[in-house]
This record gives sequence, C-alpha cells and structure tokens, in this order.
Amino acid sequence: MNRASLTALLLLSALLCGGCGGARLSAATFHAKGNRICRQIQRKTESINDPTTRSFNTGLRAVDAGITQLRELRPPASDATAYAQFLDRLSRTFARVREDEPRLLALERELSAALPQRVSTYGSGPLRRSRR
Repeated sequence: MNRASLTALLLLSALLCGGCGGARLSAATFHAKGNRICRQIQRKTESINDPTTRSFNTGLRAVDAGITQLRELRPPASDATAYAQFLDRLSRTFARVREDEPRLLALERELSAALPQRVSTYGSGPLRRSRR
C-alpha cells in the first residue's frame, strides 16, 4: 500500500498517542504507554508496500488493534474528558477510512501508474541535474 492508502493509515497511526491498565495512570506512564502503542502501529503500517485490498486490511487491523489498546488506557483524571473525545474522533476517522477503502485503493493505483518509477527513490539521496 503506497501513498494515498498508506498516508491515511499513517495519519491515523500518527494520531495515536496515549498510555494502558485498570487504575488511572500518571501522566508520564500514560504518555509512555501510548507512545509505545503508536510506535507499534507505525512499524506495522510502514512495512506495507503494495496497494492491495489484502495489504490495506493488514494496515487497518494494525490500527484497529492500536485503537483497542488505547481504549484500555486510563489517563489521569485531568485528561479523561479530552482523551475520551480524542478516542471518539479517532474512531470516527478510522471508520471513514474503512468506508473509503475501495476509493483509496483506486486512487493509490492511479497515482502509482501516473508517477514514474524513479520518484519512488526520491528520499534516498540528493537529486542531480543532468548537464547538457
């Protein structure tokens, strides 16, 4: 899964930051646990490289599992309301990405076909201009 679908999943995984457990967590523990969940999701979604329904669903499962883990976290009382609102928005955004899966995959395929293969190595080094 590349660009469009991967971007959507990475956006969701970037939004995932929080903490895990039954009792309220301290702010430091809450952030540490949430960041660990975020990193796990990011590792799983970054490893997806082909724009197929199967790979898209692999990414969706990783994000869904992360949201489930984030829901288990008990933030400090002072953050509970904001965190609940965050999880609600995150869940709605995730539902929208799931709903738009066919369109995202189609856009990804169009983008891949339209861009030259050379662009895929853009981040690997400086661009060089040829001299004529």
